[in-house]
Amino acid sequence: MSRYIGILAMLILFWSCGEEGSARNAEEIILLHPEFAFTERSFEEFVMKSTDDESIRMRILVNPDRFLDLVNQMLSADQSLLLLVDKQHHLSSNYAPSDLVELDTLDWVHVNRKGHMLRKESVEALHAMHQAALSDGIPLLVSSTYRSYARQEEVYSGWVKSLGQAQADRLSAKAGSSQHQLGTAIDFGSIDASFNGTKMERWLAGNAYRYGFSLSYPQGYELQTGYDYESWHYRYIGESSVQLQRQFFDDLQYQLLEFWEQNSLVLQDMWKKKDA
Repeated sequence: MSRYIGILAMLILFWSCGEEGSARNAEEIILLHPEFAFTERSFEEFVMKSTDDESIRMRILVNPDRFLDLVNQMLSADQSLLLLVDKQHHLSSNYAPSDLVELDTLDWVHVNRKGHMLRKESVEALHAMHQAALSDGIPLLVSSTYRSYARQEEVYSGWVKSLGQAQADRLSAKAGSSQHQLGTAIDFGSIDASFNGTKMERWLAGNAYRYGFSLSYPQGYELQTGYDYESWHYRYIGESSVQLQRQFFDDLQYQLLEFWEQNSLVLQDMWKKKDA
């Protein structure tokens, strides 16, 4: 009798182990999102390695579908819109976008001088934003756009001569480290502190994100960005990117772009459309 009981116990143990193994296998082949090869487990591992910021991790893990929906859209877009350009990440001296549009050829844009240029996609977004602002009675004034590497050298040198290097480094970028070289950054209005609190500044603060524009140097984050607060400086990164920034990265451009710089290749590898 004890022999049969022992055999029965072994069968039950074998069956339960088989069930657990099947459950594990089933879990491993169930994908978290139709456009990515992430399982729940592999996605959690990715998120835990992707950033040291616990609050960002939690927001992503709580809403992985929304996160991957937006990442899917971002991977489908022009990746040069998301280049990280700051004091540690530089553009080469010969970097120049191939699709720059001369704003002088457009009859709708308000500019402070001739010679402004922006990339085509950012011009289209600016047009939509311009129309919306006009409908609210607030014309947008474009005061600075694309700058070549050589032009940025001149701008930075001018600040150094007038203020000294330490102060210049807080107000201006060295050549190769300016977002203006990307052709997607715009300075609006007066380009100084007098812009703060104006109708244009308040409208942009409340609406620019709807058109894919993001404030690059927000107040209170001077240490992180390396620059003084610039309420007038916006960079076009695309609507889905701004949504990701707002929902998962504390609405801070530098956090989003640093995350993308560090993790976009992994996301690209897990993206199903890369082989399409």
